[in-house]
Amino acid sequence: MAYRLKRREPVEDDVRRIAREQFDAALDDVWSGDRAIGVHTARKRLKKLRALLRLVRSAVSRKTFTRHNHTLRDIGRVLSPIRDADALAGLVKSLQRDEGSPAAALQQIEQRVLVQRHSAQRELLEPAQLRTITGQIETARDEQDDWTSGISGDDVLEGLHDSYRRARRTFNMTRSSREDERWHEWRKRTKDFWYHLRLVERAWPTVLGATADRCHHLGDRLGEDHDLAVLATQLDALAPGPSRANDRRAVRQLITSRRARRQQEAHLAGERLFADSPSDFAAQMRHCWKNWR
Repeated sequence: MAYRLKRREPVEDDVRRIAREQFDAALDDVWSGDRAIGVHTARKRLKKLRALLRLVRSAVSRKTFTRHNHTLRDIGRVLSPIRDADALAGLVKSLQRDEGSPAAALQQIEQRVLVQRHSAQRELLEPAQLRTITGQIETARDEQDDWTSGISGDDVLEGLHDSYRRARRTFNMTRSSREDERWHEWRKRTKDFWYHLRLVERAWPTVLGATADRCHHLGDRLGEDHDLAVLATQLDALAPGPSRANDRRAVRQLITSRRARRQQEAHLAGERLFADSPSDFAAQMRHCWKNWR
């Protein structure tokens, strides 16, 4: 079940195969033995499907793209609370290892996050809820021909060009801004680009594989920065009351320091990853693709 385009398979058939495999696997994941893990895995498959849809968006109408993109997005959002709580719990635990961290305050915050996780898990993993989710995934799967038909190699190349251009543009937007929304947008576009590199990696394994690894590393830095921003917005609820003001202040300082490091690391990684102009990247990929296919 490789999330990869194949050399000798027609592009349209390949895209349809990948979509079908991800839909079917997501349905299996939801009802797996450990349903919390299964739901998390199913959510990642929906992200892969959205990335695949974005790669071939030039082959479908804007209306079709928007409808299916929103459908996959909305299902994924229903599945996200457990992952979000897991990410925050892991982040809070890692902050406890930073020098000068208010360990006792962070331990109490971690416990509150785990209570949130338990509540989200209890609600999401109810059989009735899971049946609703699988019904939505099945409907999306049955309608996949709307966006997996008539795909050509040129559509893939245009999608790669657009993916790189969007990721590079959002990177440049963060140079002069510390707005969380701009950093989050860079993270999303970088994640798309990573998925797209994985899809075409076999066209030039040594180079595209290494580029995908660098992109994944960047995505990790941006992902942690996003989780830190989320934690900062939730601090008042996680450490409530006037008596906890000093705890909140100390944790915010810790978050600010960690974010500064991660953002610096991300910018250095972005400089290397997005050094080429979009037109140069597109020309390299077209040459590579023609040699491969």
